[in-house]
Amino acid sequence: MLIFGTFKEMNPKGKVVCTAFGVSGAFVFGGQLGFVSGVAPEMIGAFIISKLTAGIISIVLAVWLYERESKEFSLKENGGISYEYQR
Repeated sequence: MLIFGTFKEMNPKGKVVCTAFGVSGAFVFGGQLGFVSGVAPEMIGAFIISKLTAGIISIVLAVWLYERESKEFSLKENGGISYEYQR
């Protein structure tokens, strides 16, 4: 994926969101689609819809969890976590 080329320049929130999408929603039109079309061609539509749905849900969930956790913990610029409560 192209996002991993600029991963170290991203802020911590961008890293979390891009990784969340990369785990569940990426590679919809890649090798996995080729495998599904070869094994079960009738499942191509369900495969594409499920991968894109999983990607969207993972982005929404990652943003929500990041916002919730950043209220509880102070995130450093390098991506580390400082266990200090923010008021």
